[in-house]
Amino acid sequence: MESIVKILRKLGVDPSDFTVRGMLTVVGIFMLGLGVFATANMALGQLTLPLAEAFGVDRSVIAFGGTLSKIAGALGALVFGQVYKKLTLKGTVLMATIMLAIQYVIIAVGGTTFWSLVAFFIGGFGTQFAGGTLIITAIKPWFPRNVGIFAAICGTASGFGGQIFTPMFTQRIVDNGYASACWWMAMVVAIMGAVCVFLVFMSPDDPLRKRSAEEEAAIKAAKDAEALKKANTGIPALGYIDFLKCPASWLLMIMMFVAAGTLQPFIGAWHGIADWMGFEDAAMVSAAAVAGHAGLLVWAKFIMGYLKDRNWAKFGVIFAYTLNIISVLGMLFFCKTPEMFKFLGTINAFASTSTGLFINLCAVQAFGKYNNAIINGMTAFTFNIGRAVGLPLVHLPYDLWGSYEVTLWATLIAGVVMMVGLLAALKIGNATERALDKKYGIGEYATVAADKE
Repeated sequence: MESIVKILRKLGVDPSDFTVRGMLTVVGIFMLGLGVFATANMALGQLTLPLAEAFGVDRSVIAFGGTLSKIAGALGALVFGQVYKKLTLKGTVLMATIMLAIQYVIIAVGGTTFWSLVAFFIGGFGTQFAGGTLIITAIKPWFPRNVGIFAAICGTASGFGGQIFTPMFTQRIVDNGYASACWWMAMVVAIMGAVCVFLVFMSPDDPLRKRSAEEEAAIKAAKDAEALKKANTGIPALGYIDFLKCPASWLLMIMMFVAAGTLQPFIGAWHGIADWMGFEDAAMVSAAAVAGHAGLLVWAKFIMGYLKDRNWAKFGVIFAYTLNIISVLGMLFFCKTPEMFKFLGTINAFASTSTGLFINLCAVQAFGKYNNAIINGMTAFTFNIGRAVGLPLVHLPYDLWGSYEVTLWATLIAGVVMMVGLLAALKIGNATERALDKKYGIGEYATVAADKE
């Protein structure tokens, strides 16, 4: 055991916060990402064309289901902290699982555009609770010294899930129709979600855990930082207004909006883009690109988490969005074969870490000890609004002019904006925790104040 600890320390991993329940929670959240969150990410992209053809409507009409999904997700993000506190971790996972399973069942039996849109709206709540906010919220209290690596491990699950289930889901659509594929996916979601509920535990250090009446009364009665320290952890639980007063919050929310409004819908449109480019069997070409993207995303999340923990995040941002720009330029000017389409889609995986992992890790860096589910919910809110806007718009140029060229140019510009914006977020984030320490008289600032007295 000591030799394992030594090896971990040489790798820069501090195992002092490892516990059995913490490790089981990691496994549970990984299973949630593998079979629940991954399927939520890929559903609309693979169903857009089949549903549009089945119901005789434009692609942007079905993609509007993504808008409804993200409106629901935005509402869910706003109340996430309260829901998580009330239902605890297990209850939040169960809610996510039920809502996403219901989404697939309604699509399978509804048989109309209306019921498909209703299904996506319901699924939006489940997607939000199963998303990156839950990963950070569940893992950080267990592993304060290793949040980057364990969040990355859990984040890779959606990559593995996309790699495994996207081709299977798409092949079932091609072979048996969308209804049969949705029934099968509802079963996958239910099984994986049940496994997660069984394995996860809420950390006793979780600031949103259920407390006794005595603890709640003590916290409520606290008038200053010292009183809070005696009652709970010594760190004020910042709320919406507190975070909105921080410039870092606004920058992170804007970056999440841009990323979600362009990059995420862009990936969901690959089936349509492959069809526009004239590739034979466009559904499976796009599925191969999504699977390749998901496969590299597994390693991209590990790499980005590792870079973040070692303060090399700036290099990670430049690397990720350089590849993003190359990917989009390649689709605009050089993509002539299905193999090239898959390659260009695959290398875009590093940029995809921005929404599911990296922006939340930037929030952890910016707010440090003050980071909690509220700020993650706020960035998730703008994520959902971004996707709500972007999902139908990504197909609109094709519906209007029969081309995705405008979509590709907009995605290219957004990649440049994201690179600049995330570098700015990292810079401004370095000073945020220190400013909050000074405001609340915590750490070195509390010591200085005591010396003055």
